[in-house]
Amino acid sequence: MQRNHYHISHHASQRMAQRNLSPGDVELVLRYGRVEYRTGAAFYFLARRDIPEGLERQLERLIGTTLVTDGEELLTVYRNRKALRMIRHKRKQRARLTNLATDISPLIPNMQAMR
Repeated sequence: MQRNHYHISHHASQRMAQRNLSPGDVELVLRYGRVEYRTGAAFYFLARRDIPEGLERQLERLIGTTLVTDGEELLTVYRNRKALRMIRHKRKQRARLTNLATDISPLIPNMQAMR
């Protein structure tokens, strides 16, 4: 089994301290949690059903822990037992301003012609 190692951002280390999570807890969520790829990031979420038999008592406090990474860096950490539902409703990719401008350009009349 491959273990993921991430650089922990300053923001993520602050959130880990606020939520009483150690780097060992982060490793457990990375190892046992499920991953969803949305909005250009990877969301690791630990649900009750992801915990192996025999480890329920040790990992129960981590249920609902969500880690957000960009591939190399741990961006933030939060806890929400219903987060997986919200993560799955996110778009797959971020909307880019350049794509948005080209999509709506036919809807905007030519300002030069109006003068």
